[in-house]
Amino acid sequence: MQFADDVLATLAPDDLGRVRRWIEDRFINAICPLVIHLNREMPWMLSPDRTLQEAQRAVERVLAAVEEIRRIDGEACV
Repeated sequence: MQFADDVLATLAPDDLGRVRRWIEDRFINAICPLVIHLNREMPWMLSPDRTLQEAQRAVERVLAAVEEIRRIDGEACV
């Protein structure tokens, strides 16, 4: 994500805040139905089911991206 970090570092704090809010809104809303579905599945179902495993990894990647932009925005505000 070096390119993304470089581009985000050039944004003004207000613009970076708008990017963070946009990413949070779009990404979190996009994965909420999947998260709800995964939370309803029994934990023992996740290990043998490759589709559920991949879905869980996708959720983790999206949440990591949201946390990264939050971190970058937080550093810009300091």
